[in-house]
Amino acid sequence: MYGIGNLGSGVAHLILLPLYAHLLGAERYGKFTIAQTFLSFVLVLSVLGFDSAVIRFYYKYDDERRRKGVVSTALWVLTLTGVAALVLGLLFRKPLSQLVFGSSGEARLVSIVLVGVFVSTVVRVPFIYLRARARSGEFVLLNLGRLAAIVVGAWILVALLRLGIEGALWAVVLGPTLALAIALPKLYRDVGSAFRARDVVPMLRFGLPFVPSGLALWILTLADRYYLERLADFTEVGLYSLGYQVGMVIVLVLMAFQLAWPQYAFSVSRRPDAPVLYASVLRLYAFILVTVAFIIALFSRQIIGLISPPEFLPAAAVVPLVLASYICYGSYLVFSVGIMLAERTSFNMLVAGGAALLNLGLNLLVIPRYGMMGAAWTTLISYGALAVGMYVVSQRCYRIPYAPGRALAILLLAAALYLLGMRVLPPDGVGHAAGAIGLIAVYLAALWMSRLVSGREAAVIAEWARSIPGLGRSG
Repeated sequence: MYGIGNLGSGVAHLILLPLYAHLLGAERYGKFTIAQTFLSFVLVLSVLGFDSAVIRFYYKYDDERRRKGVVSTALWVLTLTGVAALVLGLLFRKPLSQLVFGSSGEARLVSIVLVGVFVSTVVRVPFIYLRARARSGEFVLLNLGRLAAIVVGAWILVALLRLGIEGALWAVVLGPTLALAIALPKLYRDVGSAFRARDVVPMLRFGLPFVPSGLALWILTLADRYYLERLADFTEVGLYSLGYQVGMVIVLVLMAFQLAWPQYAFSVSRRPDAPVLYASVLRLYAFILVTVAFIIALFSRQIIGLISPPEFLPAAAVVPLVLASYICYGSYLVFSVGIMLAERTSFNMLVAGGAALLNLGLNLLVIPRYGMMGAAWTTLISYGALAVGMYVVSQRCYRIPYAPGRALAILLLAAALYLLGMRVLPPDGVGHAAGAIGLIAVYLAALWMSRLVSGREAAVIAEWARSIPGLGRSG
C-alpha cells in the first residue's frame, strides 16, 4: 500500500515534468530546482530527525497513552521549529536570496519556500502517526490528496495563469497545506494535545544525530545543483535536474521500502531469525531495484524525448548514473538497520558525513571541467562510498549475514548488458525497442539460470513481506 502512495508521487512528478520543461524551459526550470533544493535543506533542519525518533519511541512503549503522548509532543515540537524557521527566514530573506540564487532580487521566491518549510514540517507528524499505526490506506489517500493538489495547482498557476516559477512554488506549498488541513483535526481527536516534556530529550537524543546525516544526504542528493549554478549556469542545472528526476523514478521502490522498513525491522527484532530475515530482504530488494533501474536506463532517451522539448535530450546521459547511485542508496538503507537496532545512530552521521565530504571535494574537482556528467559520476561514487561505509559500521554494531556478493553480481550483470546495448543498439526507433526488450529477456534468463535469486528464496521472502504492516495488507 505504501508503494501505491509513492507510485502516485512518481506519476505526479512525471505529469509535471513536461509542464515545467515546456513552459519554464531549461534555465527557469533550473532556478525552480534551486528553490526546491533550498526548501529541502531547511526542512532537514526543522524536522530534527523526528521521522525516525517518533517511530522508535512509539514502538518502545506498550501503553497506548504513552504512545499518544509521543505523537502529540512531536506535533508541539515540530510546530515550534516550523514557526522558528519561517520567522527567522523572513527576517533574512534578502541575504538568503543572495546566498541561494546569487541575487537579492529573488526574495519573493525565498518567502514562498519558507511558507512551504513551515507547512511541510508540521504535516510530517500526521504522516508519521499513520505509519506508526500501520494505517496504510489512510496514508495513501492523504498522500495522493497532497499530490493531486500539487498537480492541479501547478496546472492552474503555471499553465493557465502563467505565474512561472512563483506559481510552481505555490503549487508545492498547496499540497502539504491541504494534507494538513485534512489530517490535523483527526490527529487531534486521536492523540490529543498533551505535551510530555520528559519525552522531548530522549527523542531529540535519538533524532538529532539524523540531522547532520540528513544534511550529508542532502549534500549527496542536491548540493551538485548549487555547484552547477555557480560553476556553470541555470541551464545546466535545468538539464541535469530533469535527467536526475527521470532517474529518480526508481525512488518509488526506495520510498515504499523506506516507509515500511523501520517499523518492520523493530517489530521483528526480538525474533531469533531476525538477522537471517534482514539478509534475505537485501537479496530480493537488490533484484527488484536493479531490474527496475536496468529497464529505465535502456529507455532513458526515449522517456526524456517523450516528456520534454529537444533542448533537454542531453539530460539522458545522466540517467543511468543516477539510477546506479540510488541502487547504492537502497543498499545503505538496508544496511543501516544494524545501527538502529543497536541504538548507535550517531554512526550514521559519521558515515554520511564522510560520503558528503567526498562528494563536495569531487564536485569541486570535476564540475568545472565536465559539467553535469561530472556531477553525475560524483553522485555515484559518493553513494557507493555511503553504502560501503554503512555496511562496515553496521556490521560492527549488529552482525547480519548479508552475503553482499550475490547482490553485487546482479548489479554487474545489468551494467554489462546495458553497456552492450549502448554499443550495439540504434539510439531510437523500433530497432532500439526490440533490442532493449531482448536484453531484458537475457538479463532475466541469466538470473534464473545462475540462481542469483532462487524461486524458493523469493517465495520465503514474499511470505515475510506479507507480514509487513502497510505492504502485505491495507489499513
